[in-house]
Amino acid sequence: TIAVHNRNVECAQLLIRRGSSIVDPTGQTAGPLHTAASYGQLDLVQYMIAHASDPITAINTAHRGCNPLVSAGRRRKKESKKEKK
Repeated sequence: TIAVHNRNVECAQLLIRRGSSIVDPTGQTAGPLHTAASYGQLDLVQYMIAHASDPITAINTAHRGCNPLVSAGRRRKKESKKEKK
């Protein structure tokens, strides 16, 4: 998650290739997939889903009741509100 948060795509891809999880299975923290989605890092989201051992579970894993798609939508909504001001 730190690599994604810092937008270090190469580091995130290396960690994923080495077997790092892209979600927090407990839903307690935002995993790399949720973080990338909420920051609008589409290329990294696509990479994670393509390389996930179980992409359906990854896509459907919720953090605070939101799957990664909802997280991305919320981020975009916040950005739209800022642009209108």
